[in-house]
Amino acid sequence: MAWFHPSSTQAVLVVAADDAGALETEMRSEFGHFLCVVHSRWPRRQVDATLNTMVELASTWRIYDLSQGLGSDGQVVLTAFVEHLEPEFVRWAQAVPDELLQVSVWLTRV
Repeated sequence: MAWFHPSSTQAVLVVAADDAGALETEMRSEFGHFLCVVHSRWPRRQVDATLNTMVELASTWRIYDLSQGLGSDGQVVLTAFVEHLEPEFVRWAQAVPDELLQVSVWLTRV
């Protein structure tokens, strides 16, 4: 979840959820028209498994930072900041949807 600011005077809480209907029912009374719930493209267990794998193998894969945020469409985006691309990491990352995982590489060829 994240706050989006469509204008300088407006804020909307955007939440991606596996069960968007249930979450909206639960949160609508508290946030009213300031709430936007979208159906998540990826189940929470897939997001967690992807993140956990990167945390567990961070030193091997030279991951020096990880972030979790939302894209402009309200979908979860994981970003891995790596020193350089390790072949094993590249092979693993190819199986993760591009929209779910972004990779930022610190050292690249000139």
